[in-house]
Amino acid sequence: KEFGDVNSPHLNKVNPDLASWAAHQRYCFRNNLTSLSEERRSKLQELGFIWEVAEFKKSAKEAEREQKRCMKWESKFNALVAYKESREDGDVNTVDLYKDNASLASWCNHQRYAYNKGYTSMTEEKKQRLESLGFMWNISTAASAAEG
Repeated sequence: KEFGDVNSPHLNKVNPDLASWAAHQRYCFRNNLTSLSEERRSKLQELGFIWEVAEFKKSAKEAEREQKRCMKWESKFNALVAYKESREDGDVNTVDLYKDNASLASWCNHQRYAYNKGYTSMTEEKKQRLESLGFMWNISTAASAAEG
């Protein structure tokens, strides 16, 4: 309860006996030993016990990377919102973006690329949020709209 799950890496330091017991349960599970009854296995499953620690660590790292990607996307989206608000015309498709903020312009191009290639990273929610700013997916369309 102290760590919110039964798979805490702090367990070895805080309660080495419990950590050793958990390791033994995993050993019994992997080797299909009868000392790990179906009832005990079920109870551990209900608690969210992780049988394959390597897979758990891999999943945790993937989740951490995904969270970082989401935070980076939100940060760039917020920068685009701020850029839009800073412009009198509110245009987020302008070539001025390249002069004003090359990093943000590059991110915008990456969003267009992801959308045009059908990448799953360009979710419907992201698409709608960008479009709510007047974001155009085809930069030549954006240039024509600015001229016309």
